[in-house]
Amino acid sequence: MICGLYAPYIKGGAEVVAETLAKGLRERGHEVRVVTTYDGDRLENAEIDGIEIRRYGIKNSYWHFNHDKPSAVSRMQWHVRDIYNFSAGNDIKATALDFKPDIAVCHNLAGFSISPWKILADMNIPVVQILHDYYLLCPRSALFKAGANCENRCLNCRLFRVGHPFASHYLTGVISVSKATLKIHELYGMFQSVPIKRVVYNAHSLNYRVRENRGNPAAVIGFIGALSPEKGVQILITEFKKAAIQFPDARLLIAGAGETGFVQQLKDAANGFNIEFLGRVDAMEFYNRIDVCVVPSIWLEPLGLVAIEALANGVPVIGANAGGIPEIVKDRYNGLVYDPKSEDGLFNALSELMQSGELMAKLSSVAVGSVQDFVNEAKMVDEHEAIYKESIEVFNANR
Repeated sequence: MICGLYAPYIKGGAEVVAETLAKGLRERGHEVRVVTTYDGDRLENAEIDGIEIRRYGIKNSYWHFNHDKPSAVSRMQWHVRDIYNFSAGNDIKATALDFKPDIAVCHNLAGFSISPWKILADMNIPVVQILHDYYLLCPRSALFKAGANCENRCLNCRLFRVGHPFASHYLTGVISVSKATLKIHELYGMFQSVPIKRVVYNAHSLNYRVRENRGNPAAVIGFIGALSPEKGVQILITEFKKAAIQFPDARLLIAGAGETGFVQQLKDAANGFNIEFLGRVDAMEFYNRIDVCVVPSIWLEPLGLVAIEALANGVPVIGANAGGIPEIVKDRYNGLVYDPKSEDGLFNALSELMQSGELMAKLSSVAVGSVQDFVNEAKMVDEHEAIYKESIEVFNANR
């Protein structure tokens, strides 16, 4: 397994899933080695849960896990080298010569670049790429700029990812965390000749406690996540304020942290309304305090862990029809899905649940059952294992 970052260096869900898969495959009797990066200048070997971890010093101008924001020049240099990092590729080759894997599985490749694809394929090792975000299309991994989704990729995206569509033919398989994420990659020419393309939803075991709705309209609306423009929390505040005129007893709880200036803008916009900022909180406790969770993402979120967590706790979700969110939230089944481009889409969804106890009870009754695949880690590992075996067979048949 090749991961730009690996536990304990976790920035998001991709690292959590990579660790879950490594442990799950090890438990099924496979020998697993993880190759990753760290902020150093030498090779470090470790073993965690029976999994061999090989950490190579980052072969770039800085380590991308560090939280200090580099200068614009440093970032530009970093991304240029990350187009195809020959030095990092040599690290991958050294590990492959030593370990002799049956298959290589790539997670987020920042720090390694796509260099493992060609190097390993030339060594007659099948390679499977897992899509957690848009790193292969965009150096920021987001396809989001200036407060909006990129309808067409900007010059930087095209330059820094110029050879990626062609290089993807070295892959034997690709696994996406959602149908939407795979479709967007294919739209930009990725994976045209890859024989195996599958969708396997990320799964994460949760210690959830189900909150039952007994037929009451929604009174407490919740948002939890990063307080950043692409998450759409500013839009939620605007639409909640409109709904609060009709439903003055309604409350909005906002949990999470963000850049100080932006958070202050949100607080200024919320001033005078029944809106409370909680900061960082325990997620499971938060879901127990709210009636409805809103996921108003503007950007094309690959999947949406918050929606899964809320539903697993019995809390209906209002979700934007963006990215992988509608693959979790089914309109009028376990929540409401609205068009983020519609002027009153979110307002109408909020208003409906604030006045309909019957609909709230209906959505709540199926919430937990609707996301059982998303909390079943064993099923996720089984599906990955089956695709890896298939990839080995297809690769060997085509040699």
